[in-house]
Amino acid sequence: MSSQYRWAILLCKCQDTPVNQQAKAFFDQLFARGSGSAISYWSDMSYGNLNISKSTVFDWVTWPITAEQAKGVRRSDAIANGITAHQNAGHNLAGYDNYLVFTDVPFIGQNVMEGGQQGPGSANGHVLVDQERMRPSFIFHEMGHGHGFQHSYDLQGKDYGDPFCVMSAESYGGTDARFIDNRFGPSGPSLASTYITSKGWLPPSNVIKIECDDKRPKKTSLILNPIHQDTIGRVQVGIINFKVPFQAAYFIDYHKSIGWDSGLAQDAIVIRQIRPDKRSLYVGQIPFSDDTIPAADTFRDAQFNLSVKLNRILAPDVVELIIAPAHDFSLWRIPGSYYPLPIFDGS
Repeated sequence: MSSQYRWAILLCKCQDTPVNQQAKAFFDQLFARGSGSAISYWSDMSYGNLNISKSTVFDWVTWPITAEQAKGVRRSDAIANGITAHQNAGHNLAGYDNYLVFTDVPFIGQNVMEGGQQGPGSANGHVLVDQERMRPSFIFHEMGHGHGFQHSYDLQGKDYGDPFCVMSAESYGGTDARFIDNRFGPSGPSLASTYITSKGWLPPSNVIKIECDDKRPKKTSLILNPIHQDTIGRVQVGIINFKVPFQAAYFIDYHKSIGWDSGLAQDAIVIRQIRPDKRSLYVGQIPFSDDTIPAADTFRDAQFNLSVKLNRILAPDVVELIIAPAHDFSLWRIPGSYYPLPIFDGS
């Protein structure tokens, strides 16, 4: 059963700016049912558990400032001013769970020097958007904060370091994972399975816990279907819980270049780590395309005793991985020394 979550979208203009009917139409459509909409995005990311269809786009109110003055407004102040302006205009905001304030200027707060307060973004879970950021890839990211998600990170803990997660918008670890939606512009990508699972959104039947003795996983054949396909009862995520060298859970999933991930250059097996602080860390990937196993078919972890091998492509949307300890060695005799080589024969 899905839970209702209502966003109030508050449109604000300055004294010296005209009413922007194009922006009003954009938000009316973005928060209506249909392909590419915010309703569809969060329904898909939550496997139907999050329903924002009762959100409302409130019509324009005018701030008592000019567009030039708006350049000096802090983010949290702009959000608070937008809420107050709509309340003063008689708009009933009772019963809404969160607020998205749109300011119809090119660069809100661009002259603010205070960290975390310059320009559009989120503050206390509320969202501020301006003309320059009027696109789903940015809006969905900031809404993600409203739904309780942190940024996603690379393995060194750097913000925006996951090439496959909307919570790394709009850097994606130095890549561009977005696609162009015909109605709304740059959109996607999907949300990391680490965060989806943390909310309890992923059906239990779609998750496999891989046996592990805290130090190394049991050698396992893992059959995966693409994440975010509308399938119940088909495995989409493998999870391995380690305690050595420290506590961390590894998440392994399969991102296919379709739907909200249409902007990906290739399909990929994606490996992430989540630690007790609940941050999602991108660890690595095995990219592939055209249903062909690449020469670089194995990921070996630098910290944990883990390897992941793309073993077989069983069907257009089904792959087999071999999960094993990275030290699952035989010895290959080289004159003067021994070189350990991993065995991944699927047996």
